[in-house]
Amino acid sequence: MKSRKLQVLETAKRSGLFDAARRRSVAGVRILTYHGIWTSPVPFAGDSMFMNAKAFERRLELIKEWGYPVITLDDAIASLNGRMNLPANSIVLTIDDGWLSTYQHMFPALKRHRMPATLYCDTAHLLSRGPVAHVAAMYFTKLAKKRKDTAERNRSTEKTLTAIATDRTRTHAERIDATEELAHVLGIDFDEHVRRQAFDYMTPTDLAESVVGSDGLLSVELHTHNHTLQDMSREAIQHELSRNRQVLSEILRRPENSFRHFAYPSGVFSQDAARILSTMGLQSATTTVQGIAKLGSSLFTLPRLCDNEMLTELEFEAELSGFADWMRRSRSMMPLARLQSSKTVLTDLSAVCTLW
Repeated sequence: MKSRKLQVLETAKRSGLFDAARRRSVAGVRILTYHGIWTSPVPFAGDSMFMNAKAFERRLELIKEWGYPVITLDDAIASLNGRMNLPANSIVLTIDDGWLSTYQHMFPALKRHRMPATLYCDTAHLLSRGPVAHVAAMYFTKLAKKRKDTAERNRSTEKTLTAIATDRTRTHAERIDATEELAHVLGIDFDEHVRRQAFDYMTPTDLAESVVGSDGLLSVELHTHNHTLQDMSREAIQHELSRNRQVLSEILRRPENSFRHFAYPSGVFSQDAARILSTMGLQSATTTVQGIAKLGSSLFTLPRLCDNEMLTELEFEAELSGFADWMRRSRSMMPLARLQSSKTVLTDLSAVCTLW
């Protein structure tokens, strides 16, 4: 399926459909989202949360090479509100959470390339020390599966330990102990992961120093305090945003009302939550729904393009050009048919539509 998709994309690119999609989406804003960098001692191919440092650096190089201007989130929202015009095919770079690897690798790369970015930062993990238990447990299990070993393991014990490690109603100490024991059961070196701080957040000092040293390139915005909107009631949303604002205000020495943008944790949102957020002094909220934001898009359910290392450079180019978004939206042959200038544009248009 992957190879067929790449063949179709290659044909579309050669036929000029990437260029056509780019012209068609010239006023759209491509809001890219990233999370952290993989620093574990165990090799990993990457996913929607972690990617290798070289892969992230290469993405920034490609954005520059392909001529996509990178703008601030504030300018993007002003454009989507109809208050200003932007350069054609503008990109906004956003990073969720507050991983130490973001501080160690992503911020320096962005500064080298002189590209602005917004960090949506949740704050409870920022204030705690040590690995984020539920994320570490999830990846330990994933790494064990990738080994495809045939060793006998106690699946019941694994399941129990994973349940404890990911149960956020338990104490931090209980969850860390369960995560360490799970790593031992799975044959993974827990101490080495702790030493490398592979699943740690940056410190408040790291965050403050990054903003000061970014030459105005880094903006920090809201992502809740506990990385959840709980039951999405007004009370829960108010509590999470209030605490998030308070902590970030203290760390960054900014007024609480200066934090105006928000990203839904884990991309979980509802229209009711969007309406509530719109009454809380915010200007925008981003989701993880794939797509390009356009004039008229709901500012409190904005789509983003979730980049990850599993995307080839060709797939990444399809996303930035708007071709992938075009296919997701249309799922029909008509828009493509209108752009055909010859019979050789695509030999199998239906194949393109079924791949998104």
